Amino acid sequence: MNRGRTAVASVCGIAGLAAGLLVGVGGCASYETYPAVPKNIALNDPNTIAMTDCMVASLRWVASKYPPNGESMQEAALRTEPVPFAVNLPPKTGYRTYERVVDEVGRGAVPLSEESAGLPTYHVSYVRVRGDEAQVHIIRPVASLGAGPDGKAIPQEIKLQLRGGLKRWHVIGFREWAVGVAEIPELNYYHKPAQAGKPVKSTPVETAYVPNPPANATAGKTAPAPMPTDAPATAGAPE
Repeated sequence: MNRGRTAVASVCGIAGLAAGLLVGVGGCASYETYPAVPKNIALNDPNTIAMTDCMVASLRWVASKYPPNGESMQEAALRTEPVPFAVNLPPKTGYRTYERVVDEVGRGAVPLSEESAGLPTYHVSYVRVRGDEAQVHIIRPVASLGAGPDGKAIPQEIKLQLRGGLKRWHVIGFREWAVGVAEIPELNYYHKPAQAGKPVKSTPVETAYVPNPPANATAGKTAPAPMPTDAPATAGAPE
């Protein structure tokens, strides 16, 4: 009897897992983690829809609550022009995902590159998506404290709890970690691939039509010998 119950439970568990995977494939819910965890079946691609949407919601929330220049949310809301800041997304993030994230985050966000490396930078250090719940860690610059001994902004890690999946992802809770102890993740610079050279349209050249000369019909043939002019007259038969 116990074996029967165990078998039924196993079948149900497998069916539930399969259904969960199907839902993830359909885009409604997913099972994803960054960075990758050993012996974990979760997806680790930061370019998926769930990962991208969670990063957008988290970066927008953190950049709004903790403006890059250290001013308050109220002061930032009165600004006519946003203060630019860089966004560092996980390795293997494609350039199209980078562009989509900073475009949807807005508020002056630009991709981290060699040109924007001097701007205040917000780093995505951790993403965990489980169905309609997610957890994202954002490391933000604490601009109000100035620069640290190394001349860089003092970092602080913010742990965010999100909910979404079937609905738009949004932050439902957060926790601030101690200032100055966060480890900056690997810098993943944004590089847009070089555009291929555009084809050059050829310009037609108008020229007068010159027909080929007619072929020489006698070419390659031996001309007949001319008839002699002093040939003797034919002798007639005797009468």
